[in-house]
Amino acid sequence: MRLMGLPIFTALLLAAILPACATSYRFQSFPDGASVYHRGATQRELLGQTPIDFAKAALPTDGPFLIEVEKPGYETREVAVTPTDNALTTISVQLKAKETAGSDESLKRARGILKQVFAVQEKIYQKRYVDALAALKALEAEESKLPEVFVLRGSIYVLLNDREQAKKEWARALELDPSLDEIKVRLGKLQAADGGGKS
Repeated sequence: MRLMGLPIFTALLLAAILPACATSYRFQSFPDGASVYHRGATQRELLGQTPIDFAKAALPTDGPFLIEVEKPGYETREVAVTPTDNALTTISVQLKAKETAGSDESLKRARGILKQVFAVQEKIYQKRYVDALAALKALEAEESKLPEVFVLRGSIYVLLNDREQAKKEWARALELDPSLDEIKVRLGKLQAADGGGKS
């Protein structure tokens, strides 16, 4: 199953997990003029309306966080972000016009998957790689064709310095979604560093 907006989410995951860095953020939505909220454990804080730029220092947390993007007549979108340092991270969100109640089940499923992926991100951020791999295995049992599972798993193996397994995971992600250009670049760099051979 392809989830609405997951390619955008994949780009966000790569910015969060792989060694790219950010001290400020730019949120944009299509259409623009959407409200952007930071969601904490007990409350939401309005950051502004898209397009919006803000610094990492404006957030009440240094760890991973959730933002919600809302616009009347459109479905609310949640995006997980893991802060890093020293660059601008742009996050684009395609808003979908609200449909009839028939789409509620797929939206609930998509949110469930998003929460599981976010939990994996938190484990990686905390350097709990074994726990993160176990959580990805459970997610793969539910969603075997979700490329983000393999993107994240490959990233963990890079962090564990298991380059061969990282290449296998990223190759599988590309089989499922050939449009993952950032993964193509990273996989190519690994293969070139290892003598150009494919595993």
